[in-house]
Amino acid sequence: MLSDVRFNGKDQVITDKIRLWYNVYFNSSNNGRGVAVLISNQVEHEILEQYSDIQENLILLRLKINGNEMILGSVYGPNQDLGCEVFYDNIKK
Repeated sequence: MLSDVRFNGKDQVITDKIRLWYNVYFNSSNNGRGVAVLISNQVEHEILEQYSDIQENLILLRLKINGNEMILGSVYGPNQDLGCEVFYDNIKK
């Protein structure tokens, strides 16, 4: 799990290199915040559902690995208390 990835539109260049070893799932499009989950190419898995928030602080994956269903996620918490209610509401959902 990665946080503060800041792909800012350069995700293709960056993920092309990473994809040699990992499947890359991310929520990042600007030069601030952003999260990602990397799963080794050697791990057979199936993504059942993905959730990403618009603030680019969360990516949650409901997936199956070896027949076991689980949720993996990467979370980047707010740096200030102001407005953090939206962040926690998104996690609760």
